[in-house]
Amino acid sequence: MSLNMSWMFPHLNKIKRVVDPEKSEERLKSEPPIELEKGDLKAMIIAGFIVFRPFVLIVGGIMALAIFLLSR
Repeated sequence: MSLNMSWMFPHLNKIKRVVDPEKSEERLKSEPPIELEKGDLKAMIIAGFIVFRPFVLIVGGIMALAIFLLSR
C-alpha cells in the first residue's frame, strides 16, 4: 500500500521533476569512473583539515575549560 504524501510535501514533486533518480542512476552507471591525479588525495586531506580544524579547536577548548573548571 503506497501512501500519497504530496498534499503534505508539495515540494517533493518539484524535486522529482528537477532530479530524476532513475535518470541519475543510469547516467552514473554509464559514465566512466573519475580518475584522481597525483596530488588530489593530499589536497583533499589538507582541505579537510582546513574545514574541520575550527570545530575541533572549539570543542577541545570547551572540554579543556570544563576540565579546568571541574578540577578546581
